[in-house]
Amino acid sequence: MAPRVLRALCGVLLGASATTQPGCDDASVVSCGEGVFHQIDGHAYCVYGTEATTPGSDFVCPARTPNKLEVAGGVVCTDDRSADGSEDIPRSACSGTDIAPACGVPSERDAGPALDAAPEPDGGPDATDAEPDAPDARDAEPDAPDARPTALPACEDPGPLPASVCEAGMSCDVVDLAAGGLHTCALFRSGSVVCWGDNHYGQLGDGTRCDGGSPVPRPVVGLTNVDALSAGVHHTCALLADETVRCWGDGGSGQAGAASLGTEAPTPQLIGGLTRIAQLSSGSNHTCALGIDARTVSCWGGGPLGELGRPTPAGATGTPGAVLGLPGAPAEIASLGSGSAHTCAVTSTGAVYCWGSNERGQLGLGTADAEPHPGAVAVSMPSGVLEIDGGAFHTCARLAAGATWCWGAADLGQVAVDPATLSVPRDVLVPRMVEGLIAHDGYPALAISGDLGCARGDDGLLYCWGTNFNGELGRGTASVAPTHTASPVIDTADSAPLRNASRLAVGRTHVCALLAGRVLCWGANATGQLGVPLASSSSRIPLEVRGMPSP
Repeated sequence: MAPRVLRALCGVLLGASATTQPGCDDASVVSCGEGVFHQIDGHAYCVYGTEATTPGSDFVCPARTPNKLEVAGGVVCTDDRSADGSEDIPRSACSGTDIAPACGVPSERDAGPALDAAPEPDGGPDATDAEPDAPDARDAEPDAPDARPTALPACEDPGPLPASVCEAGMSCDVVDLAAGGLHTCALFRSGSVVCWGDNHYGQLGDGTRCDGGSPVPRPVVGLTNVDALSAGVHHTCALLADETVRCWGDGGSGQAGAASLGTEAPTPQLIGGLTRIAQLSSGSNHTCALGIDARTVSCWGGGPLGELGRPTPAGATGTPGAVLGLPGAPAEIASLGSGSAHTCAVTSTGAVYCWGSNERGQLGLGTADAEPHPGAVAVSMPSGVLEIDGGAFHTCARLAAGATWCWGAADLGQVAVDPATLSVPRDVLVPRMVEGLIAHDGYPALAISGDLGCARGDDGLLYCWGTNFNGELGRGTASVAPTHTASPVIDTADSAPLRNASRLAVGRTHVCALLAGRVLCWGANATGQLGVPLASSSSRIPLEVRGMPSP
């Protein structure tokens, strides 16, 4: 899962003056002066500061982007109410157009460290870095409602988890994880689910909605006998043992089913018309389900970019419908993987079919275009694919031999290719093998979201690559620069590489892993999605989620 974003990145931290962006209405053009203009999901951001010059404490943000966020190495000014994106206001500039002008200057973070944090006094990793929840992490949700209710109470500490989360005689081992935009959920072997983080849309599933987030796990009400989880930006879905599906959270585009279309669902809702389901895969605002017949794939939610695999005249629906263009019998569908606004299917023979948005080449067709693709199309790549997953504008697949192949947007190292070797707009339009990474032969071993990718290597280590604005790479270093090189995540126990993670979950700007009964999370924490106190706005190293029951 991962969201779509509008890109206008000209000379990040190079002091380039903002210019009028093509496609903008004159009334909504934002002038950043000597700052750098960013456009993310219709919100305007101005970034000020270079390695040599940092704005003083008396710096005043422009009137159109009045909200000031001081970060190490610079200042971010935004028209969003909160720089972490947890409290939106109606879009104010250039909404609905992908802006990627050829600026003639480097536009990627590899041009130099962006808003790098100062080294820690002791030279060691800092578990509570106060990096912002990246305004340019490219993770704004596609097709999200232009406004949402803002008069919600602050989230309160719910107290310890009730004993009913793990029934008598049932194990409290965590067996699955799902990371959304600003929230995380965990599935216990008992079949119960807990969630933590943002709850503005009811993502925690406990029947409440509140602002500010909750770092304390809360039990999802009325949900038992769960087999698997899948999370979108602001919604989560559960596959039950009876092969039905229930979803909760944001229902603005029908993500939580027809009954909640246009509103929120703070408790799990049965998705009508879905039975005998084997697997779920969620994008930003849509979810797809694979039937146990291994031939039927049905999708629902937001579909203006072809995410649902079929024409969606209304742009969104809470009613599942079949994806068009998938191969017929005797071919079978083995697994699904979703990105922000696209989904891919792997057949039993290891072939790949994708549908949805292709604006940065994430469908692997050899081209990039702004047209929706509401039907499955074949991807030309080596056969033998076992699993696949997608990010904001990129896709990665793991082959049976262990090699990982990626394609799509590459400006932040998302496809593990040096952006400096690519021409603007720095897209990889055909699948390309990730050098130096042989994935583990277990399943699942790959997790992609936003502008980030992680995989379990055959050496037992966990590797991540791509954006690092919030410490998503888990390297514990002061630099927040992205990287195209897959690097090991460190373990909090002894600062050695993290080994033998059995589950991975990559969210909008954070990552979680299951390791020997511990749930570890790192990256952005503005709404408590790491499961640690909100005083920590991000962490560059894995931290253990608090408040979980003992296995």
